[in-house]
Amino acid sequence: MKDCNSLLKIHLHMPKTAGTSLKVLMRKNYPPEKIIDLYDSFRSHEEVVKKLNSLPLEETEWINCHLSFGIHEHLSRPATYVTILRDPIERIISDYFFILNNPGHGLHKEVSRMDLLDFQSQAIHTNKQCKVILGLPLAESVNRNDVKKAQKILEDYFCFVGITELFTESAFLMKELFNWPRVKISNRNVTKNRTKATEISDEVIQQIRENNKVDIALYEHARQEVEEKIAGLDPTSKRQLKAILSRTNLQ
Repeated sequence: MKDCNSLLKIHLHMPKTAGTSLKVLMRKNYPPEKIIDLYDSFRSHEEVVKKLNSLPLEETEWINCHLSFGIHEHLSRPATYVTILRDPIERIISDYFFILNNPGHGLHKEVSRMDLLDFQSQAIHTNKQCKVILGLPLAESVNRNDVKKAQKILEDYFCFVGITELFTESAFLMKELFNWPRVKISNRNVTKNRTKATEISDEVIQQIRENNKVDIALYEHARQEVEEKIAGLDPTSKRQLKAILSRTNLQ
């Protein structure tokens, strides 16, 4: 894994990927003044750049944001990225029910008039993870050729990519990478009252899969890399991870 402790770390917080749980871990390992949460509702690229240029970054360790790749170009310090990817089918289902069940969400009114099939067919919801990595507008389309481009960006600019389905393992790898003194896992911002993927019709699941082939390919590549990192841990680290997994499973 890359040595990126001296760099400013940008957490590209993908919706419904356990990003909130990652923020909780950060706050257990850094004082509040070391972390900036940047979740403003920006109306233009110019507003984003202006905000980035105004940030007090000298002592900052982390920026958490729902922005896309490329913001490092507007920062006054060298930076790297961290993100968590989730199985695209599960992410879309969770995102839909999260918005549907939260009247305060900016898209609630619009989404409340849709079923899951309508929601997943909209361009802004398909292949969202790849578009964020590529720094593309969510309304744009992507194809299988873009998977390699996204993989290259992850390789060159991201010091760590975790996996939601392997969140405890991902958190342990980040502990090792960032020299965190402790890792205690807790699930935050979990979507309540959501239908499980196993309860959704095969037709809808197949349509989500068809519309998110790019995200699925990117996710599978990233998951394989995390699994290889886990397999490559030294015996002591493997024992520590096994103990953490045992405690987590008992919670």
